[in-house]
Amino acid sequence: MRGCIYIVIGLLMFPAAAASANNNLLLPGDAFFPTVLTQQKLTQLAATKPEDRTFEYSSLGGYEMAFCGYAGYANVRFRQLDQAFTANLQTAYDSVRSWQPREIREEKAEGKTKLVETNGVRVLFYRSDFPFPGGKLGLRYNESWVAEALRFGHQRDHLRLCCLINHPEAVMQSWRDADQFAGLTFDPTRAAPKPGQSIAEPVVVTDDIKAIVIASYELKELFQSDQGFFRLYVVDSEGVKELHFDGQRWGAPDPESPF
Repeated sequence: MRGCIYIVIGLLMFPAAAASANNNLLLPGDAFFPTVLTQQKLTQLAATKPEDRTFEYSSLGGYEMAFCGYAGYANVRFRQLDQAFTANLQTAYDSVRSWQPREIREEKAEGKTKLVETNGVRVLFYRSDFPFPGGKLGLRYNESWVAEALRFGHQRDHLRLCCLINHPEAVMQSWRDADQFAGLTFDPTRAAPKPGQSIAEPVVVTDDIKAIVIASYELKELFQSDQGFFRLYVVDSEGVKELHFDGQRWGAPDPESPF
Protein backbone atom coordinates (compact mmCIF):
# COMPACT_ATOMS: atom_id res chain seq x y z
CA MET A 1 0.00 0.00 0.00
CA ARG A 2 2.82 2.37 0.84
CA GLY A 3 4.32 1.87 -2.62
CA CYS A 4 1.00 2.89 -4.18
CA ILE A 5 1.03 6.12 -2.21
CA TYR A 6 4.50 6.91 -3.52
CA ILE A 7 3.40 6.37 -7.12
CA VAL A 8 0.53 8.83 -6.77
CA ILE A 9 2.76 11.39 -5.09
CA GLY A 10 5.35 10.98 -7.80
CA LEU A 11 2.78 11.89 -10.44
CA LEU A 12 1.83 15.00 -8.51
CA MET A 13 5.43 16.07 -8.12
CA PHE A 14 6.37 15.59 -11.76
CA PRO A 15 3.50 16.77 -14.01
CA ALA A 16 3.62 15.98 -17.70
CA ALA A 17 5.74 18.38 -19.70
CA ALA A 18 2.76 19.42 -21.83
CA ALA A 19 0.69 20.50 -18.83
CA SER A 20 0.73 24.00 -17.44
CA ALA A 21 1.58 24.55 -13.80
CA ASN A 22 1.77 27.24 -11.15
CA ASN A 23 4.79 28.50 -9.24
CA ASN A 24 3.88 28.66 -5.55
CA LEU A 25 5.50 31.32 -3.42
CA LEU A 26 4.40 31.97 0.17
CA LEU A 27 0.78 30.89 0.58
CA PRO A 28 -1.52 31.39 3.57
CA GLY A 29 -1.13 28.27 5.70
CA ASP A 30 2.56 27.69 4.93
CA ALA A 31 4.55 26.79 8.04
CA PHE A 32 7.63 28.79 7.07
CA PHE A 33 9.10 31.44 4.80
CA PRO A 34 12.39 30.65 3.00
CA THR A 35 14.88 33.32 2.00
CA VAL A 36 18.59 33.89 1.37
CA LEU A 37 20.76 36.42 3.20
CA THR A 38 23.96 37.97 1.92
CA GLN A 39 26.18 40.46 3.72
CA GLN A 40 24.83 43.18 1.45
CA LYS A 41 21.26 42.26 2.42
CA LEU A 42 22.09 42.23 6.14
CA THR A 43 23.73 45.64 5.89
CA GLN A 44 20.62 46.93 4.14
CA LEU A 45 18.34 45.46 6.81
CA ALA A 46 20.34 47.04 9.64
CA ALA A 47 19.94 50.46 8.02
CA THR A 48 16.17 50.06 7.51
CA LYS A 49 13.39 50.81 9.98
CA PRO A 50 12.11 47.58 11.58
CA GLU A 51 8.63 47.98 10.10
CA ASP A 52 10.11 48.31 6.59
CA ARG A 53 12.52 45.36 6.65
CA THR A 54 11.56 43.15 3.74
CA PHE A 55 12.64 39.61 2.86
CA GLU A 56 12.38 38.03 -0.58
CA TYR A 57 11.02 34.54 -1.15
CA SER A 58 13.45 31.88 -2.40
CA SER A 59 12.65 28.29 -3.31
CA LEU A 60 16.25 27.49 -2.31
CA GLY A 61 16.58 25.51 -5.52
CA GLY A 62 13.80 23.16 -4.45
CA TYR A 63 11.80 23.21 -7.68
CA GLU A 64 12.12 24.43 -11.25
CA MET A 65 9.97 27.29 -12.43
CA ALA A 66 7.00 26.63 -14.73
CA PHE A 67 5.58 28.99 -17.34
CA CYS A 68 1.99 29.56 -16.27
CA GLY A 69 2.14 32.18 -13.59
CA TYR A 70 2.39 32.38 -9.84
CA ALA A 71 0.43 31.84 -6.68
CA GLY A 72 1.45 33.53 -3.48
CA TYR A 73 3.42 36.38 -1.96
CA ALA A 74 6.98 37.17 -3.04
CA ASN A 75 7.94 39.44 -0.14
CA VAL A 76 7.41 39.41 3.61
CA ARG A 77 7.78 41.73 6.56
CA PHE A 78 7.78 40.41 10.12
CA ARG A 79 6.06 42.58 12.71
CA GLN A 80 8.09 41.07 15.56
CA LEU A 81 11.52 41.41 13.91
CA ASP A 82 13.25 44.12 15.92
CA GLN A 83 16.78 45.54 15.99
CA ALA A 84 18.05 42.81 18.31
CA PHE A 85 16.69 40.09 16.01
CA THR A 86 18.42 41.70 13.02
CA ALA A 87 21.71 41.93 14.91
CA ASN A 88 21.43 38.26 15.87
CA LEU A 89 20.92 37.31 12.22
CA GLN A 90 24.22 39.06 11.52
CA THR A 91 25.87 37.09 14.34
CA ALA A 92 24.60 33.80 12.91
CA TYR A 93 25.73 34.81 9.43
CA ASP A 94 29.22 35.64 10.72
CA SER A 95 29.39 32.28 12.49
CA VAL A 96 28.49 30.47 9.26
CA ARG A 97 31.21 32.38 7.44
CA SER A 98 33.80 31.19 9.98
CA TRP A 99 33.48 27.68 8.50
CA GLN A 100 31.80 28.33 5.16
CA PRO A 101 33.50 31.35 3.51
CA ARG A 102 31.77 33.72 1.15
CA GLU A 103 32.10 33.06 -2.56
CA ILE A 104 32.33 36.19 -4.69
CA ARG A 105 31.88 36.75 -8.41
CA GLU A 106 32.84 39.88 -10.31
CA GLU A 107 30.18 41.36 -12.55
CA LYS A 108 30.91 44.20 -14.95
CA ALA A 109 28.29 46.53 -16.35
CA GLU A 110 28.56 50.00 -17.87
CA GLY A 111 32.26 50.13 -17.11
CA LYS A 112 31.79 49.36 -13.41
CA THR A 113 32.76 46.24 -11.48
CA LYS A 114 30.43 44.83 -8.84
CA LEU A 115 31.18 42.03 -6.39
CA VAL A 116 28.29 39.60 -5.99
CA GLU A 117 28.00 37.03 -3.20
CA THR A 118 27.02 33.75 -4.85
CA ASN A 119 26.54 31.45 -1.85
CA GLY A 120 24.15 33.39 0.33
CA VAL A 121 23.12 31.90 3.67
CA ARG A 122 19.77 30.12 3.64
CA VAL A 123 17.22 31.05 6.30
CA LEU A 124 13.80 29.63 7.22
CA PHE A 125 11.43 31.85 9.22
CA TYR A 126 8.96 29.97 11.44
CA ARG A 127 6.50 30.80 14.17
CA SER A 128 8.31 30.81 17.50
CA ASP A 129 6.28 27.79 18.63
CA PHE A 130 7.32 25.57 15.71
CA PRO A 131 8.84 22.48 17.36
CA PHE A 132 12.38 21.96 16.17
CA PRO A 133 13.87 19.48 16.63
CA GLY A 134 10.59 17.68 16.06
CA GLY A 135 8.99 19.13 12.97
CA LYS A 136 10.87 18.57 9.74
CA LEU A 137 12.55 21.60 8.21
CA GLY A 138 11.44 22.63 4.72
CA LEU A 139 7.96 21.06 4.70
CA ARG A 140 5.08 23.46 4.03
CA TYR A 141 2.60 21.57 6.28
CA ASN A 142 -0.19 23.45 4.49
CA GLU A 143 -3.64 21.81 4.52
CA SER A 144 -5.20 24.57 2.41
CA TRP A 145 -2.63 24.97 -0.36
CA VAL A 146 -5.07 23.88 -3.10
CA ALA A 147 -7.74 26.39 -2.08
CA GLU A 148 -5.15 29.15 -1.76
CA ALA A 149 -3.58 28.41 -5.16
CA LEU A 150 -7.03 28.38 -6.79
CA ARG A 151 -7.60 31.90 -5.47
CA PHE A 152 -4.78 33.01 -7.78
CA GLY A 153 -6.77 31.91 -10.81
CA HIS A 154 -5.15 28.55 -11.58
CA GLN A 155 -7.03 25.47 -12.78
CA ARG A 156 -7.31 22.66 -10.27
CA ASP A 157 -6.13 19.99 -12.71
CA HIS A 158 -2.97 21.99 -13.45
CA LEU A 159 -1.93 22.70 -9.86
CA ARG A 160 1.37 21.49 -8.50
CA LEU A 161 2.53 21.42 -4.90
CA CYS A 162 5.94 23.08 -5.44
CA CYS A 163 7.73 21.17 -2.72
CA LEU A 164 11.06 22.57 -1.61
CA ILE A 165 12.16 18.99 -0.88
CA ASN A 166 11.74 16.85 -3.97
CA HIS A 167 11.31 13.48 -2.25
CA PRO A 168 8.20 11.25 -1.95
CA GLU A 169 8.57 10.80 1.82
CA ALA A 170 8.77 14.57 2.30
CA VAL A 171 5.58 15.12 0.29
CA MET A 172 3.76 12.43 2.23
CA GLN A 173 4.81 13.79 5.63
CA SER A 174 3.92 17.36 4.66
CA TRP A 175 0.35 16.27 3.81
CA ARG A 176 -0.05 13.70 6.59
CA ASP A 177 1.12 15.97 9.39
CA ALA A 178 -0.22 19.31 8.14
CA ASP A 179 -2.84 19.51 10.88
CA GLN A 180 -0.10 19.26 13.51
CA PHE A 181 1.63 22.54 12.61
CA ALA A 182 0.14 26.03 12.50
CA GLY A 183 0.88 28.21 9.50
CA LEU A 184 2.24 31.73 9.59
CA THR A 185 -0.40 34.35 10.42
CA PHE A 186 -0.85 37.19 7.92
CA ASP A 187 -2.12 40.69 8.58
CA PRO A 188 -5.70 40.65 7.24
CA THR A 189 -5.11 43.84 5.24
CA ARG A 190 -2.80 41.99 2.83
CA ALA A 191 -3.17 42.52 -0.91
CA ALA A 192 -5.82 40.39 -2.62
CA PRO A 193 -4.75 37.59 -4.99
CA LYS A 194 -4.33 38.46 -8.65
CA PRO A 195 -4.88 35.77 -11.30
CA GLY A 196 -1.58 34.15 -12.25
CA GLN A 197 0.53 36.84 -10.59
CA SER A 198 2.81 36.91 -7.60
CA ILE A 199 2.08 39.65 -5.09
CA ALA A 200 5.08 41.97 -4.84
CA GLU A 201 3.54 44.08 -2.07
CA PRO A 202 4.95 42.64 1.17
CA VAL A 203 2.61 40.60 3.31
CA VAL A 204 3.03 41.23 7.05
CA VAL A 205 3.46 38.20 9.32
CA THR A 206 2.15 39.02 12.80
CA ASP A 207 3.39 35.99 14.78
CA ASP A 208 6.30 35.88 17.16
CA ILE A 209 8.95 34.28 14.99
CA LYS A 210 12.31 32.57 14.94
CA ALA A 211 14.76 32.09 12.10
CA ILE A 212 16.55 28.82 11.47
CA VAL A 213 19.80 29.53 9.64
CA ILE A 214 20.88 26.46 7.65
CA ALA A 215 24.03 27.85 5.98
CA SER A 216 24.21 26.53 2.40
CA TYR A 217 22.81 23.08 3.11
CA GLU A 218 20.22 21.64 0.76
CA LEU A 219 16.89 21.05 2.50
CA LYS A 220 16.90 17.52 1.12
CA GLU A 221 20.21 16.89 2.91
CA LEU A 222 18.69 17.92 6.22
CA PHE A 223 15.52 15.90 5.61
CA GLN A 224 17.58 12.76 5.00
CA SER A 225 20.04 13.50 7.81
CA ASP A 226 20.37 9.92 9.02
CA GLN A 227 24.13 10.17 8.80
CA GLY A 228 26.80 12.82 8.59
CA PHE A 229 27.30 16.05 10.51
CA PHE A 230 25.30 19.27 10.22
CA ARG A 231 25.17 22.53 12.11
CA LEU A 232 22.59 25.29 12.12
CA TYR A 233 21.51 28.27 14.19
CA VAL A 234 18.16 29.17 15.77
CA VAL A 235 17.79 32.95 15.97
CA ASP A 236 15.33 35.30 17.64
CA SER A 237 15.45 38.59 19.53
CA GLU A 238 16.90 36.87 22.59
CA GLY A 239 19.99 35.41 20.96
CA VAL A 240 21.53 32.74 18.75
CA LYS A 241 21.46 29.04 19.61
CA GLU A 242 23.79 26.72 17.72
CA LEU A 243 22.65 23.14 17.13
CA HIS A 244 24.65 20.21 15.78
CA PHE A 245 23.47 16.95 14.26
CA ASP A 246 25.81 14.07 15.12
CA GLY A 247 24.27 11.41 12.88
CA GLN A 248 21.52 10.52 15.35
CA ARG A 249 20.05 13.64 16.96
CA TRP A 250 20.18 17.42 17.13
CA GLY A 251 21.73 18.96 20.23
CA ALA A 252 24.07 21.56 21.66
CA PRO A 253 27.65 21.55 20.32
CA ASP A 254 29.94 19.00 21.93
CA PRO A 255 33.04 20.85 23.18
CA GLU A 256 35.11 17.72 22.54
CA SER A 257 33.93 17.35 18.95
CA PRO A 258 36.48 18.17 16.22
CA PHE A 259 33.77 20.03 14.26
